[in-house]
Amino acid sequence: MGQSTDRETIERVRRELGWDRPVLVQYAEYVGRLVKGDLGKSIQNGRPVAEDLKASVAARAAGVLAGATSTPRSIRRLGLSTRRWTPGT
Repeated sequence: MGQSTDRETIERVRRELGWDRPVLVQYAEYVGRLVKGDLGKSIQNGRPVAEDLKASVAARAAGVLAGATSTPRSIRRLGLSTRRWTPGT
C-alpha cells in the first residue's frame, strides 16, 4: 500500500489482519493458534507456514542422513578405517 491508498482499503486490510482488535486479544488468539500447530500463512507465498517448515525439515533431515551414512562407507571403502595414526609419522 502506497501513499495513494484510500482510507477504505487501509481499514479493510486492518480488519483482515486483525489489527483493529486490542493487542491482548490478538496475542491470545495467536497463542491459541500456536498451541494447535497453526503457525499462520506465509506473507511471501500465502501457503501455511507449518507445511513449508515440514518440507524444509524433511529435506534437511534427508541430507543429514545421507551424509551420515555415506561418510563412514566412504572411509571404509578407502581403507582409511584400518590405518592407525601414530605420533611423529
